[in-house]
Amino acid sequence: LKNTAILGVTVAGGGMLLATLISWMVIRAKVRGARILDALVFIPYALPGIAIGFSYMIFFLMFPNPIYGTIWILVLVYLVRFLPMGTRFTHAGLAQIKVELEEAAGTSGAGLFTIMRRITIPLILPSLIAGALYLLILSMKVLSMAAVLYTAQSLILPVLLFTLWRDGSIPLTGALSVLMVLVLSGLTILSRKLAQRRGMVAEA
Repeated sequence: LKNTAILGVTVAGGGMLLATLISWMVIRAKVRGARILDALVFIPYALPGIAIGFSYMIFFLMFPNPIYGTIWILVLVYLVRFLPMGTRFTHAGLAQIKVELEEAAGTSGAGLFTIMRRITIPLILPSLIAGALYLLILSMKVLSMAAVLYTAQSLILPVLLFTLWRDGSIPLTGALSVLMVLVLSGLTILSRKLAQRRGMVAEA
């Protein structure tokens, strides 16, 4: 449960931070090659999770490193895998903000950091929260990549659930399944509530 919480929270927070930076470069800054970056981000979405897991396993076994066999390699692979979904939330959030607001702040002397902190981030906060919850849900339920990369030190709930079922521990498997369903259902309901609230605010 501790590993699953670390994985979910880190992927959710880090994924939405990276997604915001990518969306800013693509939609606002229009950096040269930003569209190529946006396309490259989507490549992991087209690949099977099991293939990504084996690719990371082979790559990180080629040289000594401090993260293989820890929860942080799962964080890394999940970030890469789920980043495309995060950028959809931040793309949509930034696209709804009038660029004139940021231009007016810049004309008044505000720097980029101040504009992001005082204008952009507060306005896209509902998108960030909804995206973070979505990445958290994915991190807690996806098995394929973790099944290849986990160790005894980086065991997470989906892998534990599958292992218990394989070993015939039906009562414990059922108990953990109920726990997982309750947590994921609560997060899904919360995400839907936020999405509906954002829709009502947009209509208003």
